[in-house]
Amino acid sequence: MATFDFSTLQGIPEQVGNLLFGVYPTYTEIELNSALTREGKNQAHDQLIGKVIAELDRLQQVAESEAERIQKQAEKILNGAQPDPQTAVLNELKAQRAWGRIRRKLDAFSEPSSLLRGIEDLIDQTARNGDRFTLALLREELPDYLAARRVNAPQVFDWLDQAEVPLLTPEQREARKALAVLEENYPRVQAAIDMGRRAAQMKSFKVAALPGWDDQTLHLNW
Repeated sequence: MATFDFSTLQGIPEQVGNLLFGVYPTYTEIELNSALTREGKNQAHDQLIGKVIAELDRLQQVAESEAERIQKQAEKILNGAQPDPQTAVLNELKAQRAWGRIRRKLDAFSEPSSLLRGIEDLIDQTARNGDRFTLALLREELPDYLAARRVNAPQVFDWLDQAEVPLLTPEQREARKALAVLEENYPRVQAAIDMGRRAAQMKSFKVAALPGWDDQTLHLNW
């Protein structure tokens, strides 16, 4: 079974904290250096901050690369092997015909409430039939369809998630969990980098805390 390595992403907030914590003594040393003029101190500070920003930019690139790697790994498992060109064409024709039938049924529901009940029943019946093809089709087509009907119903995709779980292989379940971990934690990694960048730009390195992994908070002991 595939494993998902989050260790690099997980360690980035701590690296941001170590960077800020480590550069502050140098910043203070420059400020207290009586041999430097104010202009000299400002130039030295700007050079130091430039190095900090460059390192944060590097961490940003690492974070983006790691997130993309994990996402592609998970999506490859969830989507399965790509069909050959002829099979892909046949699948597309099958999807078009299936969606045409489904859409005609959904169009018959004039009210949003009845439409949502119809979608819920359709998802439930499709799951009972073990029809992953149609569930995937609904996931692809329903966003645009609901938008065209001006129906805001994010719960539909929760229904699809729940319906698909029993039909997934163990490996695919792990892939879906990995995407959920990434969705929850990547914004926290990004926030830590952004906080570090703002602190450097404002010449105020003493950030009290940074967001960490899994709702943890990294406290910097200044």
